Amino acid sequence: MSSDEPTALLGTDSAVPPAEYPRQTLAGCYTVTLAALAAERGIELKAYHLSWRAISTSEAFSASTLRSAPAFSRCGVRLHVDAPGPRRAAR
Repeated sequence: MSSDEPTALLGTDSAVPPAEYPRQTLAGCYTVTLAALAAERGIELKAYHLSWRAISTSEAFSASTLRSAPAFSRCGVRLHVDAPGPRRAAR
């Protein structure tokens, strides 16, 4: 694994930014859990889409100040599943 920052943050923009790794980790966990639970219940998944949104507090971090590392104040995941059966929203 390698990571880098955009040039605006003194990186070379040659690899994935570090903040992308938590997204990939979260997506992987959701995918494995969704597939396992569906298989356990005999549900055939036709398709799914996972979207991840985070509210960043990166205003405190800039190339000129370098005061603190960026963080997320809030994040959430939305999962859309295409599978047989009645349509319903889960919370």
